[in-house]
Amino acid sequence: MLSTIDINYAKYSLMSDDFKDEYQFTLDYMKNAPEVKDYFSEKDISDLEFIQVKMMQECIINNDMEGLYEQITSLPQYSQEKLMKSMAYEVILTFKYIVDRVNQITELENEMLKSCAPGDDYTNIVEQVDFSVFPAYYTQMRELADGDITRFEQIKHIKYSDCLVELIYRQKQADFEKLVMRAQMKKP
Repeated sequence: MLSTIDINYAKYSLMSDDFKDEYQFTLDYMKNAPEVKDYFSEKDISDLEFIQVKMMQECIINNDMEGLYEQITSLPQYSQEKLMKSMAYEVILTFKYIVDRVNQITELENEMLKSCAPGDDYTNIVEQVDFSVFPAYYTQMRELADGDITRFEQIKHIKYSDCLVELIYRQKQADFEKLVMRAQMKKP
């Protein structure tokens, strides 16, 4: 076990993989370990721009940790220059926090954006059309822009949490409209 975790991230990044594994093990299992939190920003991930959160989600879904590192360090509060001067444990625990938080946001999205209104089951038809060629965020961005491609760039820069609230509202409205239509169809 390491005697200290007090090294800066620049030094840590130059160390061997064995050292990095030992350092990570020490962080995970030491008594009085530092807290997993964001050491560099008071801003929650959901306050970032829509496209920033979506790109982080894509990187995590695709297990692209290099891409995730690039996404995170493209933000001023996580600039490489700032991280390299910081303690290694702060950077590692912040990245762990960000991954956990993005995963929580993804779970929230999956739960809140699924339809809860009974309707016709079009599963077999939908399976015949391959929408997987589009990035996951594209459908949401298209929905928010009301299909107007000229508004995509504007949507990308809206705060993620505002976009999510709007998407949830639209899903609930669509569920309500399905229920009203079903009720009208049942009337004699």
